[in-house]
This record gives sequence, structure tokens and C-alpha cells, in this order.
Amino acid sequence: MTETAIIRTENLCKHFGQGETRVRAVDKVNLSIFSAELVLIMGPSGSGKTTLLSMLGTLLKPSSGRIYLNNMETSAMGENQLPDIRARHIGFIFQAFNLIDALTVEENILLPASLTEQGVKGAAKRCQYLLQRLDLTHRRGARPTTLSGGEKQRVAIARALINQPTVILADEPTGNLDSEKGQEVMMILHDIVRDEGCTVIMVTHDNRIEDVADRLLWLEDGKIHDRRSEVHSWVHDPVCGMRVDEWAAKIKTEHLGQHYAFCSQRCLQRFQETPEKYIRAEQGGE
Repeated sequence: MTETAIIRTENLCKHFGQGETRVRAVDKVNLSIFSAELVLIMGPSGSGKTTLLSMLGTLLKPSSGRIYLNNMETSAMGENQLPDIRARHIGFIFQAFNLIDALTVEENILLPASLTEQGVKGAAKRCQYLLQRLDLTHRRGARPTTLSGGEKQRVAIARALINQPTVILADEPTGNLDSEKGQEVMMILHDIVRDEGCTVIMVTHDNRIEDVADRLLWLEDGKIHDRRSEVHSWVHDPVCGMRVDEWAAKIKTEHLGQHYAFCSQRCLQRFQETPEKYIRAEQGGE
């Protein structure tokens, strides 16, 4: 039996501007994402990642194409229908946490439940479970301004989970965290996929997260590439040392029969001015 996609898009496009200034942020994207997958969407800055995530979450209308969530065509729904879809089927996690300072941790977590039939009272037991699971019970009465970055993100995760959504959409959830807290958040999301069968779709620049993902979708120039079966070819920019994916790098050069990839035009320019300096450094020379 063929598995039905939780989220499916058909020729999905989002354009901004008109005529010569038109920008194709998302250009004819076709994808299928299934139950209990943790999917990363990566790509250069400005490649359309957040635009795509916003359309999948019904926060942004596509210019053309279709989006299906649980076989419902959300792209064809009116604005009056979408809040209910978001409340019941989608959980959001943002880089900036987006907690309400006037509310306690518990009140922030319960806020989405007020938009559903069960209400805050009906979600109380679920909230207690999430507070315990995410080690927030002792902080339930605290205000967001007193929390650490890691605690704020755990509150945001609990808030996204309170209505037991089908899909969690996470936009750079580790972007404001140090490496230890970022890894902690990633393992929480990984466990959510495993234990609750929830699908997680994440936009990120963090290469370390790839190890816990089921699939990586690379978005560039508005087009998406499924790299689930591809072999990565990670190399280091010889100038700044940054890790660069040789498969996707657009800034490359050849010198004395060797190929080099760069993170930016600035690093390429520096290399071209004195290539011997950086080759020696890369080889461990003086």
C-alpha cells in the first residue's frame, strides 16, 4: 500500500514584485513529506526557505500551485478557514521564541489550546505532561524574561505540541542557542518524531543537525533538491576555514589542477591574490 503524504505540494510558486524586479522566491516546488519524518530544509541565505515554510504553514498565500495538508487543499481555503487549520494541525517554533512576556510559562504553553474546542481546561493534563517531559515543571510560574535561551525554546516547543498537531514547522530553532543547547533542542525534536509520530519540518543553517534528520531538502534559487540519497562532499574554504558543501557551492576555482570551494566572493578574491599562502596553511605549512 502506498503511504499518503502528510504534506504535498504541486508546482508551488511564490513571486514578489513585478516585471524585471520580480523575485521568484519559490519556483515550481513539488515535494511530499510523510508521517513521522524529520525533514531539514537548507540552502543559502535568501534562497526562499522561510517563504516555503510560511506557505506550508498557511501563513503566506502562494502565487500559484497547490498545498495539501492531510489531503486538505489549504492553498484553496479562505482566510476565515485557516486559523482553525493552524490551531488543530500545525505547531510553530520560531528562532526568536515569540513568547508573551505578560504570561507565565504555563500560560504561554496553553495559549494555542484556547483556539480549539477543548479549551485551556481540556488541555491541562497535556500541559502537565509537557512541562514534565521538557523539564519545565519548576519554571511553570516564571515569566519569559527570567528564562534562559534553552528554557525559552523548550517552552516554545511545548506550546507547539499542546494541541497534538500533525506537523511541527520550525524556523531556525537553534539559531539563538549555543552549541550545547542547540543539540539539546534537536534531540527533543528527534524524540518527538519517534514517540508521538509527529512530522517535523525545519529550516536551518546548522550543518550539525543533519545527523538526526531523515531527509535533507536543499533549496537554492527557489528550486528544491532532495538529497536523501546523495553523498555529501564537505570541504573547507581554504581562506576562512568554513565548511562548504562542494555539491552546492557556486563559488569555486581551480589552481594548479586542484579544485577549491569558497563560502563567499571575498574569500575567493583573497585566495586569488595569494593562493600559495592559503595552500601552505591548508597543508600545514608555515
